Amino acid sequence: HVMGQLVRTIEIDNIKAGFHQVQWNSLTDNGQKVPSGMYIVRMKAISTEGKKMFQKSQKIVYLK
Repeated sequence: HVMGQLVRTIEIDNIKAGFHQVQWNSLTDNGQKVPSGMYIVRMKAISTEGKKMFQKSQKIVYLK
């Protein structure tokens, strides 16, 4: 059962093109620990001139 609530937003500005990793410390935007369960991670990248966009969603399972 997916509740569809946003738990965390991580923004990274002005990085060079290429492969990058983002780590999530399992905290919400309010600093609270999330419970174990399934989460959907959505990544969105927009080129600096705004002409190109990439977006992908993926399910992950978080286990404590």
